[in-house]
Amino acid sequence: MPWPHGYIIDLDGTVFEWGTTSFISGVPEAIRSIVAAGNDILFITMRGHPHLAGSPRKLPGEEETRAVLDTIGVPYRLVWGLASGRVLIDDANHSVFRHVVKDRGWDHVRGRDVPGEVVAR
Repeated sequence: MPWPHGYIIDLDGTVFEWGTTSFISGVPEAIRSIVAAGNDILFITMRGHPHLAGSPRKLPGEEETRAVLDTIGVPYRLVWGLASGRVLIDDANHSVFRHVVKDRGWDHVRGRDVPGEVVAR
């Protein structure tokens, strides 16, 4: 059995239409497929970050966001209030992929098929 992957997925503009709890087309099915293939999900978001406190846009709160994520029906972890401009540092020799969902959508993201551009190895 292949080693599982840990998918780190931003919420706004990737899982949800920006600033809402409306799923982008294909997200629930793709997430279920990723987890069914034995992988883990870590959702990250800047929602709740102090930098956004003065924003005129009212973003959904953590409780509302979790309730909608729960409808996917898979285990996940959520890091709330993580600053944007993320950097992943890891000792493992895994590929790091950048997948731009707004350009490609989620319809082809299934389990072990990790589409995207190899950024580092």
